[in-house]
Amino acid sequence: MKTSDFDYNIPERLIAQFPCRKRDECRLMYIDRPNHSINHDKFGDLPGLLKPGDRLVFNDTKVLPARIFCCKADTGAKIELLFTERISDISWKVLAKPAKRLKKNLRLFIEDIPQVQLEVNDIYEDGGRMVTLCNNRVVATIEELLDRSGRIPLPPYIKRESGQSDKETYQTVYAANAGAIASPTAGLHFTDGLMKKINDMGVSTS
Repeated sequence: MKTSDFDYNIPERLIAQFPCRKRDECRLMYIDRPNHSINHDKFGDLPGLLKPGDRLVFNDTKVLPARIFCCKADTGAKIELLFTERISDISWKVLAKPAKRLKKNLRLFIEDIPQVQLEVNDIYEDGGRMVTLCNNRVVATIEELLDRSGRIPLPPYIKRESGQSDKETYQTVYAANAGAIASPTAGLHFTDGLMKKINDMGVSTS
């Protein structure tokens, strides 16, 4: 078996660029193996496919607004940073685009908060960079910077810029622990009401 066996083309017009107004109204494909059938329902119909004693395991990671737009202090060239790993309150590992000319000791300023600067302190073998917050009189930590200026990193098949609403709609209703740079998208379709219904019928969730 090859991974290419799973390749298929989806017309771009069928790729949703915004979530359903009601999360649980998206489509749900259910494969009934005993009956060798494929059924197309709505996600809100999920409780009917479960029974008491079943167990659902959830990824409760909360997505960080981990995408920041900067400019190089020396040339003004635009740089996009994706913050991927916390090193300290003021230092994080990032992926940069473009990264080729992002040398050590280079200063970057944040587009919408020009007085806040980052400095490139290290270059990793995988191409990532370590950046450190230089001016923390305006924002004290990287997390505060992300909360103030960061954008949700949307998957590449969504052909639009992220907006303020994505900070809410791109989170699951049970998101709790911040740290992810991508949403556990299969869980986006659960609602508080659907979670209550599942728990009330005796399905274990964790």
